[in-house]
Amino acid sequence: MGDQPEFPLTGVSVVSVNSKCSGSACCWQGRTAEGCDSANGGYSGCNRTLCTHYGAQRACANLHYDNRSWRLPTNDEVVSFASYSINKGASGLMLCDIRQGYGSAWCDLNTSACTGSTYNHCEASYVWSNNVSGDNAYFCRLNSGSWNLSSYPKTFTRSVRCVTELK
Repeated sequence: MGDQPEFPLTGVSVVSVNSKCSGSACCWQGRTAEGCDSANGGYSGCNRTLCTHYGAQRACANLHYDNRSWRLPTNDEVVSFASYSINKGASGLMLCDIRQGYGSAWCDLNTSACTGSTYNHCEASYVWSNNVSGDNAYFCRLNSGSWNLSSYPKTFTRSVRCVTELK
């Protein structure tokens, strides 16, 4: 979501990296990793869009593509889709790994590019789900070829992938 021009972000505040975003429904676009590769199907792990959970929810809800309703995936869906996408590059969900050499594009952590998010974290290898618990939301992280489920504050930044039901 937002990484490719055919899926633009709407209904959120969008800023470039190293720019402060005011409000809670924010997304940052730009080169979000200091160390990364662009392997696997020509998709660059470096050029990413990262959103707060509020921004991710709003971006998916406002997606107007193929006359369908879109949403963030459930915990089970994001783990399933992410596992499917390993080693598929641009033909998968275009996800990236926190470590180098595990089959997906590598996106190192950059803790200064998302100014105004919690701790200014930009974590492109983490993908938001729609499951929440109070002020926290769940996400999956690709770490050395394995997916881990965890939760953190909704004001952190993560990658956004939207899902829809088949017609």
